[in-house]
Amino acid sequence: MNSKGSSVAYTLLTLVILIAISLIGVTIYKIPKMKSSGTEQPAKAASTPKVHSSDSKKERIIADTVGINGKIYTLNKKQPWAEAVAIKGTDFVYVGDNKGAKAFIGNETTVADLKGKFVMPGIISTHEHPLMVMALQSGLILENTGDAKKMLAGVKAYVEKNPDAPMFAFGGAYEGRVEIYRQDLDKIIADKPFLIIAASGHGGWCNTKALEVAGIVKGEPDPIDSFQREEDGTPNGYLVSSAAVFWMVDKLGVVTKDGVMKKAKPTLADLSSYGITALFDAGSPYSEEAVFPALAELEKQNELNVRISAAVIAQRQSMLDHAFAMLEKFAPKHKSEFFKVETFKVHGDGTPDGYTAGLLEPYADRPDYTGITSFKPEVQKEVCLKAAAKGYDIHTHVAGDRTMRQTLDAYEAVRKAGYDKLRLATGHSSLVHPDDIPRFKELGVIVNTYATKNAVPDPTWEERLGPERGKRYTQHGTFLDAGAMLTMSADYPTAPVNPWLQISIAMTRHEPGKGPEFHGLEEDKLTLEEAIKAYTIDAAYHLRWDNIIGSIEVDKRADLIVLDRNPFESTTDEIAEINVLATMMNGKVVHEEAVDWDPPGDQIEFAVCQ
Repeated sequence: MNSKGSSVAYTLLTLVILIAISLIGVTIYKIPKMKSSGTEQPAKAASTPKVHSSDSKKERIIADTVGINGKIYTLNKKQPWAEAVAIKGTDFVYVGDNKGAKAFIGNETTVADLKGKFVMPGIISTHEHPLMVMALQSGLILENTGDAKKMLAGVKAYVEKNPDAPMFAFGGAYEGRVEIYRQDLDKIIADKPFLIIAASGHGGWCNTKALEVAGIVKGEPDPIDSFQREEDGTPNGYLVSSAAVFWMVDKLGVVTKDGVMKKAKPTLADLSSYGITALFDAGSPYSEEAVFPALAELEKQNELNVRISAAVIAQRQSMLDHAFAMLEKFAPKHKSEFFKVETFKVHGDGTPDGYTAGLLEPYADRPDYTGITSFKPEVQKEVCLKAAAKGYDIHTHVAGDRTMRQTLDAYEAVRKAGYDKLRLATGHSSLVHPDDIPRFKELGVIVNTYATKNAVPDPTWEERLGPERGKRYTQHGTFLDAGAMLTMSADYPTAPVNPWLQISIAMTRHEPGKGPEFHGLEEDKLTLEEAIKAYTIDAAYHLRWDNIIGSIEVDKRADLIVLDRNPFESTTDEIAEINVLATMMNGKVVHEEAVDWDPPGDQIEFAVCQ
């Protein structure tokens, strides 16, 4: 398939595109070669047929695929809408009207009638954890019920049915919302380590054996903070933060390259089914030696159907040497347009759920406590300057307003040191003091945020933060009004990766079908245009791919998606239900829906000129 000089490979590629596009219910026209009279010289084999235009000095490009009669939302300011595209190899070679597209049709061109379908650039998500998803799917996945009894019952059933399976679970509840201790898990399994990672990844629970294997025992100091202990100093099995969780993940050997490879293809297929063609993987602590080689192998096999920009993360000061060592090892090796490692991620704090977000003022329900920041201000500033000096972009996890101010102070130091071209971003960006909002534009800091969980009515925010701060939790519109660049994501797997669900909630501030009550402030609702922009062209800029993707225009890569409805003609509830009919990445169809969504009697037609 990769040998463009092979006529067999070219035929197979054309057939794949033909079948894939036909599955989404469009009409395909194949323009055949004209029959020879027998007296003409045989045509020379050529993988790239060309026809001269009226200007003899220029050669007309003959496209591999042309799509016509589409409703194409390009995200190109100079040409917002189009009805046709032409694709040659990996790139768009034409974007415009149907008439102009005809010039790109030759004997070997597949022409697809899109029948008015809505087409747009591929989704680019700027904070997900698919590599960890690949690793964790080899264990038990618990339904996020927030019910300790159901979680323990699920663990019991899993252990009894799968005695030789990996002894860990993911999900069930967010940290701080259920009470599970080592004794509860010991009753189910005492002879082997067992770990439950909370649905957010920012906390967890484990049995006594797991603590012993990891060296977390009475009388010994914690290697990393956030291991909760009983009055006599015995660890009780509750892991308060992600730093403690991923210490356990490392010591228990949860993540392996083989485990990642086994689940990589279905994970990537799932992402493609939602129209995601590129994303930022926001870190897999202590797992880089397993996940990065797995991605490199997938790329080598031409199986990497989603572009991935990956980060290396430091959650505590003790992890800094490891993080920089991993960047120095992997960043020079991986810098392609399919897989690159170029971002240093600072894990600034935790979450309000577990009282681990760093706040300027105390928690409403813990008036003597302001949470934590993972680094002291001077250390965070020093770390960011070190990363900047090495040329790494920086992405910082921020949930609390104290952590955000500290992060912006560190970024200000980076800008003052002359590092103007680096991409500086804050992930989650949940709670920000009003005085700090203007600093995002001033410092050129990109705001990454999401909607599910954080932008829907949830009593937790008012319980933890009080009514005034609770309403300001996750402020999409406020950032845009202040001139900041906003990009979106889901923080998958802590929330559903579906970007259309994210967009719907960002527009309404409530879950589909659950209005009119909404979370936050009216001005923080996004328009559809703003939300799509945050998931495409601005996200491409965030990840340094804006020169090749993020919009549909000539000379950019052919990353596009075809939807089952026009979101501009849909309600917000309908937007949440959008189905992606086809996903193309780099000119290759990587997802197509083989579902009977066509009106009754609508047949696929193949018109052949004899």
